[in-house]
Amino acid sequence: MTIDDAKGYLREHWPSIRSRLLEGTYQPQPVKRVATPEPDGGVRKLGVPCVVDRLVQQALLQVLQEQWDPTFSEHSYGFRPGRSAHQAVAQAQCYSPRVTPTWLTSTSKDFSTESIMIA
Repeated sequence: MTIDDAKGYLREHWPSIRSRLLEGTYQPQPVKRVATPEPDGGVRKLGVPCVVDRLVQQALLQVLQEQWDPTFSEHSYGFRPGRSAHQAVAQAQCYSPRVTPTWLTSTSKDFSTESIMIA
């Protein structure tokens, strides 16, 4: 199902989905397994949730993040809004200015990037 298809589907099925979420009986669909080629010839295995499950995940994240994020350490950078690995490295350099990291960045066919720091 595409995002465009999901609009009509959710208009029709949202009351049922909502009640199952509130009752605690909602069951996500199995994730679709996708293998993407790696530059070294290997394969990266990904799990892709269905559109409805991904929308539910995002909605829950937005609600829970408001409650939980303020309880995290000021020094926590992983998977937080407005924070990045680059900021974490910059902060670490404040503690040890002699460390100069080198970044290796690769871009996959789906245009996602992955950076690896080598100190």
